[in-house]
Amino acid sequence: MSERDWVANETILTGDLNGDGLYPGNSYHVVSAVNTDESAVINGFTITMGNADNPADPYDKHRGAGVFCNGCSAVIRNCTIVNNKAWTGAGVMIWRAGPIAC
Repeated sequence: MSERDWVANETILTGDLNGDGLYPGNSYHVVSAVNTDESAVINGFTITMGNADNPADPYDKHRGAGVFCNGCSAVIRNCTIVNNKAWTGAGVMIWRAGPIAC
């Protein structure tokens, strides 16, 4: 890990399932952390193009398009979270969670 250069070697996690650069049809959440502890580490990623666009859905498909944390204590570091779209918490949504380390 100490030799990893996450700036020079960008790793992109995208919700753009169609590869067309448009939001319709994209995944609701690019990254989901559900019921995890601090051993779940999200480190050195660009997280983009999530589309949590369903406000009527009771199962969280309207929040946390980039990163959705539900009942977790995940660690997020060295991440760029951009161009995500949601009704609530487009970049990161922390829901019913313990401490989150950023």
